[in-house]
Amino acid sequence: MKQKLIFILLPLVCIIGFLMWWFSTTQVLLRRSADLIDCVRMEKDTGRIQRAFKAENLRDLVASAITITYPQMESTFSHSRSSNEPITLSEDRAKTTLLYLTEMAEWITVENESIEVLKTDDKSAEVKVSFDLAAKLKGKPEQSSAMQGTFSFQYVNNRWLVDQATFE
Repeated sequence: MKQKLIFILLPLVCIIGFLMWWFSTTQVLLRRSADLIDCVRMEKDTGRIQRAFKAENLRDLVASAITITYPQMESTFSHSRSSNEPITLSEDRAKTTLLYLTEMAEWITVENESIEVLKTDDKSAEVKVSFDLAAKLKGKPEQSSAMQGTFSFQYVNNRWLVDQATFE
């Protein structure tokens, strides 16, 4: 009788332990950060529908408005980014911007991802991210950059949503 009880309880305890770990705040933030980074990854010859789905995935990850800060840099677009002032985009504008970027790109790779949860409380969290980004825009030379920054999350309607992305 005791052996049967052990054989029943042991798997049950393991499943409950796994679920507690999987749905812990830290694990959810790690997965959501990885999903956000994955939104920009695009293989060569990716079709238009796949590009649109990538942009649509962004909707589930960002808050109603997201503020993005990144350093001054030369750009392959018609205007260089000469200021590091934050840019605030609505959720729809962020999705449209990502869709435009993926439409203009031949490919975008993301490698050497590192994600670390820095701090969390009941309503907010900060996640440190770093990755190597390389892209080839149509008619432009290939560019690459080592990206390091922080995603700031807010807990809204039972979901962790990014409301700020700051890159150094």
